[in-house]
Amino acid sequence: MKLSFTVAIALGIVLSGVSPAHAETDPFPGVEHMGEIPGTRVSSPAWSQQAEWEATSTYQSYLAQGCPEGSGRAIAVDVAVMVWSNYCVKTWRSQAVIRAWEKYYSDEAQGRATAYEQSLAWNRANPGKQKCFSYGPLTSPDGGTTSGGVCANPVTAEEAASNAPSEQEAVTDTVDTTAVNSSDSVGSNAGALDDNEAENRLIESEDSFPTITVRLLASLPRG
Repeated sequence: MKLSFTVAIALGIVLSGVSPAHAETDPFPGVEHMGEIPGTRVSSPAWSQQAEWEATSTYQSYLAQGCPEGSGRAIAVDVAVMVWSNYCVKTWRSQAVIRAWEKYYSDEAQGRATAYEQSLAWNRANPGKQKCFSYGPLTSPDGGTTSGGVCANPVTAEEAASNAPSEQEAVTDTVDTTAVNSSDSVGSNAGALDDNEAENRLIESEDSFPTITVRLLASLPRG
C-alpha cells in the first residue's frame, strides 16, 4: 500500500497592518508565535496555477481584507495536487519578549567583539602565532544556547603547525548554536537590533511590507 506524501512550500510571510509591538494584550491567545490563525485560510482548487489563483475573487477578497493586527500573510502550495493557500499567522510578541531578544543579540555581538579584541591583542604580542578566544555560552529567550570562538589574524596551515601555542596557551572553542526566531520589534532604541536586523532577516516586499525568508515544510496527510 502506497503512502501519499504532501509537501507544502511556504513561499513567504508578509507583515500586515501597523506593528503590534506596542500592544501588550495577546490578540490570539492559544496560538503559537508564527502559528496559523484559525479561520483565515483560503485555498485554490486542485491543479491551479498561481496566476490563475491570484486572479480569482476569493483571493482578491482575502487580499483586500488583509490580516488582523498582530499577524502577517502567509502563502503556501501543496505541490502534490497544486493547491495554493493563503492564511494569516501570528507575529505578535510582548514587549518583554522583544526586549529579551534585543538583549540576547546585543550580548552575543558584544561577546564576539570582546573575543576578537583578546585574540588580536595576543596575536600582536606573538607575531606569526594564533590564539583563539571563546565567548558564551549565552542562553536565548527560547532556551537555546550559543557559544563560539574568534580567531583574529588567521595564519596559514604551515605557520600554525610550526608555531602552535603550548598546551597552556591553547583554547578549545565549541559552537553549539540553536536556531532562534527574530523578534518583531519595530522602532527599537539605537544600538538594539530591530526586525530588519534580527532572525531569519526581513526584506522589503512590493507593497512596502517586509517579507520573511522562504522556508520549507513537510507533513503527512491527515485524516
